[in-house]
Amino acid sequence: MQQTGSVEGKKILLVDDDSVIRGLRARILGNLGHNITEADSLSRARSLWAPGAFNLVIVDVKQSLREAIEFCEDIKRAANQVVAFLTPYTTYIPAAACPDDVIHKEDGPAKFRSGSPAVARGRVDQPLWLAGGPLSPSLASLGKMTSA
Repeated sequence: MQQTGSVEGKKILLVDDDSVIRGLRARILGNLGHNITEADSLSRARSLWAPGAFNLVIVDVKQSLREAIEFCEDIKRAANQVVAFLTPYTTYIPAAACPDDVIHKEDGPAKFRSGSPAVARGRVDQPLWLAGGPLSPSLASLGKMTSA
């Protein structure tokens, strides 16, 4: 378990099997004052998650959409956990799926600057920004990121 960021921020469980992208996202969220716990797999996320331990769980669904949905359903059933899925536009998320928000990687920082449903619900008190990948136009401006 690796934690980054201030204990004063919100607690976020970040699930992504790509260590470079996960580390970049964790750094950005940590710089916004959040306390990030990283998991490299859904099985690791299951072992780290406990009711009330996190304000938000962010899952990159490229690992396995079916497993991500099952994990989401399980933690929502156990504790009404706020969950956001990170996904490319090409991934279909069924309407009945459980995430509170679907974050399209290609959107870059725009969606997080304006807020997502998870943010709007007040469970996370400032907009988030996650790198969409190595081609994200915002990577060049990482040093300019500030919380809203």
